[in-house]
Amino acid sequence: MCGLLDGYPQPIRVGSFDVGSPRNLHVTTFTGLFKSVHASQYSLLSCNLAADRAVLTATYNSIVALAVVSLAKQKVLFEQNYPDTPNVVTAAVVAPNGLNLAIQHAVQPVRPSQSPAPATCHSTQRSGQPLKICNVAPLATAPPQVPTSVDLYSLIGTPRSIGRIDDRAVAGWSGDGSRLIAETPNGRGSFSGFQVVRVSDGHVVWQTAENLSGETSAPGVTSVVVQTYDVLHKKTTIWIVDALGRPKRLEMSGQLVL
Repeated sequence: MCGLLDGYPQPIRVGSFDVGSPRNLHVTTFTGLFKSVHASQYSLLSCNLAADRAVLTATYNSIVALAVVSLAKQKVLFEQNYPDTPNVVTAAVVAPNGLNLAIQHAVQPVRPSQSPAPATCHSTQRSGQPLKICNVAPLATAPPQVPTSVDLYSLIGTPRSIGRIDDRAVAGWSGDGSRLIAETPNGRGSFSGFQVVRVSDGHVVWQTAENLSGETSAPGVTSVVVQTYDVLHKKTTIWIVDALGRPKRLEMSGQLVL
């Protein structure tokens, strides 16, 4: 098991121990990691002690930096800063095997400039004293982020890029990192359907127009378990999708608990 020690303060320290020997805590310090970015929070996304890989992020509204480290060697294998531009990093998803990583980019549309909203006022009296009451319309909320691309990495050996998919949002991985679950933006701030994509060549092995409401897999497994929701018929279905894209519906009541 792994965890960040001391939370936010620098330097970044990762504590790890074997479940069978919880008292033997090993502490790895990464002096200087994330020093060049302004962050409000640090997170440990994943930790695979057997493969000696851990993924950490620094966030400030969005992900501003990401690093892949070796705990045994106390070495930063990959570090990338992401400037605060309209195309920001909104998510990083690690496969259950801890050896594949997807980095989600999205554009945050610029909020339209607005002058102070005009106030509507009326005069009245309270306890015999004149009183003016004014109502001000609320400012419009920021437009939703629009997913633009997902960068895919293998963390085996030296982390390296293994592909990219565009105009979709990453939702999860198969347990062995060979399949990616990607949602399709509908242009209205949400999604319409999703696909199971073969990472090696980007081929869609299975897809549905229903919404994704849950997903899971186990380390080393090529299949994924997905839960879909049919908005029109208000129906939830759980599917097992194998590596070839062959779906099997689970005949059961209830929902997928993650």
